[in-house]
Amino acid sequence: EWTAGEIEFSNGSFITAIASGKDQARGPGATFFHFEELSHCPEAKPSVEGALPVLQGGGHLCAITTPNCGTYAEDIIRGRLKNRGSIYG
Repeated sequence: EWTAGEIEFSNGSFITAIASGKDQARGPGATFFHFEELSHCPEAKPSVEGALPVLQGGGHLCAITTPNCGTYAEDIIRGRLKNRGSIYG
């Protein structure tokens, strides 16, 4: 029977979960995500868009990157995501 646990991934990231009821495990709410070299991440768009709902209500996302041509990071930097119902516009 698990009441708490941690999963560590090969890239050094981790998830910590705490049981909040019978047969449930929930992690603490995220308040900050840090993405390093976002333009080199092949899964940048699903990673960022997956993080956004978790951050609603006061969380922050910081992406350190160069605006490599043709990447999702460039779209963010150049303001091309406006008016899509996201936090960018």
